[in-house]
Amino acid sequence: MLSKQAEQRRKKEKVLAYINQQLGAGVDKKDIVDDLEARGMKRNVAIDLVMDFEYQEQLEAVREVQEKKATSSDGTRKMVIGCGLFLAGSVVTAVTWAIAGPGGQYIVCYGAIAWGAIYALAGLFQVLTSS
Repeated sequence: MLSKQAEQRRKKEKVLAYINQQLGAGVDKKDIVDDLEARGMKRNVAIDLVMDFEYQEQLEAVREVQEKKATSSDGTRKMVIGCGLFLAGSVVTAVTWAIAGPGGQYIVCYGAIAWGAIYALAGLFQVLTSS
């Protein structure tokens, strides 16, 4: 036998599933409230449940947008770091090559150049897939 709390929770979940199904089918909120009231629920409780359900859906939509923005800003950060690393490696290579003169030794920062390009491309991919 279910406890009183468990029984109330089960009933509320059943009502919320019904509200979800009705809203998904495009039924007007007022009609849902009227139907719940006709089934024996107090009108103010029915209104609270329908409005709370709608509020929760809006919150979920806002969370999804925030997650996409966070993913996009992480990608932008990766692109900036990658481009900076690529540029730094290229500048060091160019400067040491210019100083070395003909036949001299110079530093090629291929690691910084390659990893910078890879990191920037990974950031670009992250930005493009997050929108």
